[in-house]
Amino acid sequence: MFGPQCSGKTTLANRLLGDMEYISLGSEVRKPTIDDDIARRARELIRDAEEWPADLGMKFIAHSLSDAIKGRRNILLDSYPRRIDEWVVLRDF
Repeated sequence: MFGPQCSGKTTLANRLLGDMEYISLGSEVRKPTIDDDIARRARELIRDAEEWPADLGMKFIAHSLSDAIKGRRNILLDSYPRRIDEWVVLRDF
């Protein structure tokens, strides 16, 4: 799923989950284990209401996404990709 902020992606995701692995960009961004430099950059962009580079979101979800793929689980991504350039990063993952 992708769409603008506050468009109901998370609400819909929670209704669709079933046996899917749920990976949320927002949840990953808030994890304390994320690399400090990446987290700092994300906080700056959020604070300044600036658009993220296409690959920044992938830096947050890559580990969880890789684990789900290795486990051959169905995946529901929340909040990534939001734009075509982010989809290209995800496609090439």
